[in-house]
Amino acid sequence: MSVAAAGALAASLALPGPDEEIRLALSLNATYDPGSGQALITYVDNRGSTAPVTVEVLGMPESYHETFSGPEFSTVVHFASPPKYGWAAHPVVVEIDHPDFGGVQMKTEIYEIGQAAPRVIYARP
Repeated sequence: MSVAAAGALAASLALPGPDEEIRLALSLNATYDPGSGQALITYVDNRGSTAPVTVEVLGMPESYHETFSGPEFSTVVHFASPPKYGWAAHPVVVEIDHPDFGGVQMKTEIYEIGQAAPRVIYARP
């Protein structure tokens, strides 16, 4: 983990009370299936009020970028092979405009099915 990512993680874990609500309401997951070469990215707003949601997968020759209009989505991103330098080189970043929370950013890493899920970092821009 880079120093910047560690700092962001520490800051996100120290967010005061109302931000715990954000962690409970919004979830992000990104799994890679080596058999198909696909990463499945899933976002869910348990309150059902997110709109819009922009997801990006960085570090690719052409970054994946898509905007969704509902409170949940699943999308598939294709990879020819697992990345040479690990999944940390391809962070999944989600930007949310939420009526209760305002602007929220979430960041996680893709991980192979069967492995432990990495943390999701929450931040307010």
